[in-house]
Parts: sequence; structure tokens; C-alpha cells
Amino acid sequence: MLYLKKQLYFIDVSQSIEHEHPQALKFLELDCKNINIFFRKKGLLTCTNKELFQYILIENLTNEQIDVKIEQLERITEV
Repeated sequence: MLYLKKQLYFIDVSQSIEHEHPQALKFLELDCKNINIFFRKKGLLTCTNKELFQYILIENLTNEQIDVKIEQLERITEV
């Protein structure tokens, strides 16, 4: 996932799997960890791995929910 100018971009979905796959949640957990490692190495603040994992699992995520989460993260970085 990339975030630029208040727009979220998903990349590398060619390796995606169906949510019914027996290891789907484990793969997602590892992806969250790797994404956070990547951005932390760049000096960026990230959610915890658990927060990111739980956020992704929200069913029927709305644009409003996304905006609220982004605003929360932006407030943290201003401190």
C-alpha cells in the first residue's frame, strides 16, 4: 500500500490469495509486518503490526473510516 496526497494505492496484488485459503491470515500478518518494516526503515511512523492487521480486516470499510484513521495518524506525527 502506498499513500500519496490523501490517496491510497494498492500494489503487488498479483500475489493475492482468496480469503478462504487456510494460511490467508498468516500471510496477511506477515505482509503487515513486512510493510511496516519497509516504511519504518524509511523513517516513517506506522501503525503497529496488530493495528494494521485489524484495520485491514474491517468489513465494508468506508472512505469515511479511512479518512478518520489517516487523520488519527497525522495527529500522531504532529506531536
